[in-house]
Amino acid sequence: SKSYFCSILKKNKLPYIDYKILHKNKKINKFKHFVLKPDAPIVGKENVYLSQNQNIFNFNEVQNSSHNDKVICSSYIEGKDFGIFVFKNKKNKKKFFLNPFVEKNKFINGKIKHIGIFKSKESSLNKKILYLTKNILKIFPNYYGFISISYRVTKNTKIYPYEINLGLSGDMIVDKLFKKNIFKKSLYEVEIENLC
Repeated sequence: SKSYFCSILKKNKLPYIDYKILHKNKKINKFKHFVLKPDAPIVGKENVYLSQNQNIFNFNEVQNSSHNDKVICSSYIEGKDFGIFVFKNKKNKKKFFLNPFVEKNKFINGKIKHIGIFKSKESSLNKKILYLTKNILKIFPNYYGFISISYRVTKNTKIYPYEINLGLSGDMIVDKLFKKNIFKKSLYEVEIENLC
């Protein structure tokens, strides 16, 4: 749940994107520009809209594509999407951080389109993402295995976490970017060994 994650970030005085939860279709006055999406998406990047005009999306479609039947309306922040994978070993509690990556997403006619992914080469920004990721992980001391966190980064490098996923998630990120990695074997294999 994106809203649950945001509420935890707020409670722990960490940056978050301002949001409102909707259970039914109604006029949104809280934000001038907003992103509307399923709160707990069944399929990632499906039924995600940028809108000033509520006529471009079907509210019921967005709601039905959320596990918890909630729709999250977030303030739109201009910027790029970054992500990072972390692995916490259950045996020795060591944390391993994979290189941050950029997700290229674009709104076309108000609907999101996923364009591609690539490793981030912005070393100073990567350090900031790593620092914030370490602070977020302190909130979940008893979780082991892979976890990924998504961030919105503005032009002046303000960083806003907005989504957390357990496991290796989807979007072919692992398959495309991390065939060669610090473990020198498939990340799926690492995850299964950890679970067993």
